[in-house]
Order: sequence, then C-alpha cells, then structure tokens
Amino acid sequence: MEKISKNIVYILFALIILYLFLISLFTTCTMAYTDEHIFFVKDYPQLLLPGLLFLFFVLFRLKVYADRKLSERADGGLREEWCNRLLVGVTAVWFAVLLWWIWRAPALPTADQASVFLRAKDFVEGNYTYWQPGEYMDVYPYQNAMVLFFSAFHFLFGEGALIAIKLFNLICWYAGILAVCRLTGRYFGRGTAVGTYLALLWFFPAWSYVTFIYGTIPGLCFAVWGVLQEKKFEETGKNRHLILTGVLLLLAVLWKSNYIIFVIAVCIMLLVHAVRERQIKPLWGVLWTAGLYLAGTQGVSAFVEAVTGGDAGRGILFIGSIVDGLQESVRAPGWYNGYAEILYSKHRDDTALMKMLAAEDLRSTVSVFLQQPDYALRFFARKTASMWSFPLLECNTLITKGHDRFYATGIFENILYDGQPLNVLLLLWLDVLQSILYFGTVLYLIFDRKKADLKKAGLIICFLGGFLFYLFWEAKCQYIFPYYLLLFPYGIEGFRAALQRFAELREEWKEKGQASKKGYLKMLGQDRGVKCLAAVVLLVVLIGVIPGNITASAFKFGTDTVDYRWFCNNNEINYTIGG
Repeated sequence: MEKISKNIVYILFALIILYLFLISLFTTCTMAYTDEHIFFVKDYPQLLLPGLLFLFFVLFRLKVYADRKLSERADGGLREEWCNRLLVGVTAVWFAVLLWWIWRAPALPTADQASVFLRAKDFVEGNYTYWQPGEYMDVYPYQNAMVLFFSAFHFLFGEGALIAIKLFNLICWYAGILAVCRLTGRYFGRGTAVGTYLALLWFFPAWSYVTFIYGTIPGLCFAVWGVLQEKKFEETGKNRHLILTGVLLLLAVLWKSNYIIFVIAVCIMLLVHAVRERQIKPLWGVLWTAGLYLAGTQGVSAFVEAVTGGDAGRGILFIGSIVDGLQESVRAPGWYNGYAEILYSKHRDDTALMKMLAAEDLRSTVSVFLQQPDYALRFFARKTASMWSFPLLECNTLITKGHDRFYATGIFENILYDGQPLNVLLLLWLDVLQSILYFGTVLYLIFDRKKADLKKAGLIICFLGGFLFYLFWEAKCQYIFPYYLLLFPYGIEGFRAALQRFAELREEWKEKGQASKKGYLKMLGQDRGVKCLAAVVLLVVLIGVIPGNITASAFKFGTDTVDYRWFCNNNEINYTIGG
C-alpha cells in the first residue's frame, strides 16, 4: 500500500509540475486592477529555456569552484558561524524593510477585507445588523470565526486595530517561514532549508499579503505548523505533537475555512503512517483532528448565533462555488461570476430548491465539457494558467483594487501599477523566478527520485490538495498563494540534487583519467537523470514548433498581449470607463 500511495502521489505531482513548468514558459498572466480582468500574455520560451540551462551551467561552475575552495579549508566551524551571523543580519534587514512597507504602503481593506474588518468592529460595538437575513454575514457565515479574531484586535487596540493586524500578519508570516524551513530541514537537510529561508524572506508577493487584512497569512502559519507537528509525531510518536496538530489545524481553519485542505492532507498522512508502522495511535490522531475541527467550527457558529440572533447555518452553498468555478467569467475562466450569491439571493429560504438548481446547473456544465472536449481543454488550461502562471499572484491588485489610478504615489505607484518602470521589471523578474521555481521542482523529480518517499511528501500532499481543489472551485490567485509557496523547498532541493549529480559524474570522469571533454559528455549521455532532463528540453522544443489546436489550447494561449500593452498605456481612461 505504501508503494502504491507513493507512486500515486509522486506521479500526480510530476504530471502537474511538468504542465505548470511548460505553461510558465509559453504564457504569463497578469491582472487589470480596475476589474480583475486577467490578461493572457505571450511568453518567450526561446529565451527562458536557454536562460534556465545557462543558469544551471553557471551554478554548476560555481559549485565546482566552491567545492574546491572548501576542500582546501580545514576549519568548517568558522564557516558555519559566519553563515549564522549572515542569516541574522539578513533577517534584521528584512524585518526593517517589512516594517517600513507596512507603515508606508497604502494598503487599506477593500471588498471582503473591508467587510470582515468592519463587521468585527460592529460585533464589538454590539451592532448585529449584518447578521440578519440577506446581509453580508448571513450570506458568508464561514467568515464568522475570522470576524471573532479581528474583533479581538478592535477590542484591544481600538483605532489602531488595522496596523496591529498587519504587524500580527508579519509575525505570522515569519513564523510560517520558520515552519516551512524546519520541515525542509527534516526532508532535505540544512543547506536546502537555508536556501528556502532566504527565498521566502525576499519573495516580494508575500509582502503585500502581510498587509492583506484577511485570514490568509495567519491561517497559513497555523496550517504549516500543524503539518510540522504531524511530522514530529511520525518521528517521535509523542502524544503532545498529535494534540498540537489538531489544535493548530483548527486555528488555521478558523482563520480561513479553505485551510480544511490542510486538515484533509494531514489526516491522509496519519492514515498512511498508521498503515506503514502498523499502529493504532495515528488513527486516534485522525479522529482527534477531525473531531476537533467539527467541534470548533460548530462551536463558533453556535456562539455567533447566540450573540447576534442570526442563523449561521445559512449562506451560499458549497456546490454553488463549484458551479461558479466551472463557468465562464469576465475575469477569466472559473473566476468569480456571482453565481452562488445570485442563487442565494433568489432562494435563500428554500435550501432544498437551491441545491436542486445548483445540481442541475452543475450537470449541464459537465455535459458541455463532455460534449466539447476541445472547449474543456481550453477552459481548464486557461483557468490553471490564470492562477499558476500569474507571477505577481495578485500582490499589486490586493492594494490597488477598488481605488483610482492615483491612489498610490511615488515608489508605490511605480511598483503597483501596470506599465510603470518598476512594475514592468517586477513582472519580468517574478516571471523568470516562477519558471526557475517550476524548473527546480522538475529537477527534484528527476534527480531526487530515488530518495523520494512519503516521509518527505507532506508539503506535496498539501500542494496536491490545493491544486485539485481549485481546479474545480472558484479561482483566484490569492487562494493558491499558500500552495505555491510549498513548492519552494522542492525547487531549491531540485537544483541542489541536480548539481550534486552532475558533480558526481564529473568526479567519476576525472577518476577514470579521461582527458577529453567528449568522454564527459558521453558519460552524461548515459545517465538516466540527464536523459530525462534532455527529454523535458525536447518536449519544450516540440511544443514550441508544432502548430495545432491542441498545443495552442493547452500551452500557447497568450492572445492578450496587445490588449495588455494598451491597458498599460491607457489605464487612466480604462478606469474611468470601468468605473
């Protein structure tokens, strides 16, 4: 069973990552801040692919040079002490930069952020109007727990609640980084953990999420710490880690309901561990985690109902958001189109009728996909790209959405608004970084495959849950942001493993005393990992040169390039029209 489970996890992961890597080379997405319309922009694999290979070559030469220098040094302890001091310095600088960003960035809550933040203030003041039928909290009762958390900030800090939440987000983001890196260290060792730490610290899109007044960052922090505690339980078998796993995952779900994906992923890990070790205790862990989740969420609903007099059992339907995620939208395929809200506004007093209508619409949508597979391919390819091939991850529109063109000034205008010099550079840099991340994860699957097992797949299982869930659920980049971050350890480990393998082949070549580079190339050509890498490169080339509907529908759909350039040059007018 363990072997079958491992194969399912890693084969599915490999197929998804390979596809994400391919579309990242051919298509890049970005968003209009005026109406969240997604632009599918043509990318340049003829530049990106050679660039990735050249980067790998440079890193390999640097590794050879560094290994030679380190072999000449006897004192490794001094080097580790120097590295630790450098990390402390980098962290201090990062905290200073993020504090400045929090203080100066013009990030005020809008849309759902504003609704939740203001409802929390209403709750503290005893104003329960928005919990009545048809109002915001009646439509979205799953926000109740987040409202309670934000109520604590209003109660403790009053008018300073907004900045207090942002500072809390900063603490949670740093704690989340530490949790990811501790898991990385357990999976792959200190070197990959340090690389992941530095990459996550300076991953710019996360900075905007720190100022995002929502449960995304706190929920991610508690979710990853829950996964870490589950890993510690697997290593030690101690009950306290199992107890903490359930508590942390409950807090994650209370902060943001969609972190139920992490709860399910951890329960799967515990089940696999129970089978692998032939133990009963992990099964009790599953019951504890699931039971605590049910008790906690139901307890919050009961408490809010008792205080506000509203009905926390109402609200939009789960199936409604799935129908929403399988329909077209003015934003992009599968993005928000208001289906679930419209259905609820018409039939909120008849849940049975709502479910019946939603089920009929779902069957109709699935029928269209089955009858028109070419359309289904285009729909899901574009929906996937709109989330996973979006380098900015909505980090600019989290701040600018809902505001006019001159809302931000100075450096923030330059960074956040499409077409500005720093914004263009940021988009290009993050686009390249995204391809590097996916390429590194492909390298992990190629060169670390012999070491791959389910004990290192905790973050992979969480990623798979997020990817598959949002393949059908309503799409949004802010939804996949947590799962995108989980790829960093595997991407960095992929480069390390591939460089190590090439270095080993080089040493084997030197030991055989072959003087010609031709012999080294022949040895590379005989290595299975190198053959797999060459096959990936060949696949990119074939997709690039083969015309046809399949390649155009699945990979090369950057048809909005001209429209996006127009938007960058005319977005002031565009805002007036859209507004």
